[in-house]
Amino acid sequence: LKRFWGYILTISIEELASEIEPSETSLLLGAGASVESGAPLGSELTQYLIDRFQIPDANKLNLADLSSLIEMKKGRKPFI
Repeated sequence: LKRFWGYILTISIEELASEIEPSETSLLLGAGASVESGAPLGSELTQYLIDRFQIPDANKLNLADLSSLIEMKKGRKPFI
């Protein structure tokens, strides 16, 4: 057993990485990760998506709802 970010893993990180299918995997980062990495804040990403996909009246949507709307209207491939 190994520890990774405080969690006990029953397999190694290398084994876990070898099992990942990129086309079936999403990377999820918490808010804390974006601050230090230089990634945009949620509000910045939301505004970028609104501008990029020209979604009118989307300012009231949260990032999750906006993402779903873009995927429904434009398709998954352009969104990724």
